[in-house]
Amino acid sequence: MNIQEAVKQALEERKYIERELFENKTAYRELKIRPTNSSESCIAYTFDKNGKEVNHCKMWSPTADDLMADDWIVSN
Repeated sequence: MNIQEAVKQALEERKYIERELFENKTAYRELKIRPTNSSESCIAYTFDKNGKEVNHCKMWSPTADDLMADDWIVSN
């Protein structure tokens, strides 16, 4: 789905959005984005291979490719 559809669903279900290309298999990190309407904007979270949060960063900014992509999914 596109980013607009994914964000709308994620906000309704209080979930993350992610792209299949975000996963960095060599570093065993998974990147998920939590869209918000707060001053923190969208928050990027990285998780290890066991699903434990490793780090997070406020104010994630999508690239032009991210905005045009149609491979966004909603996840837990």
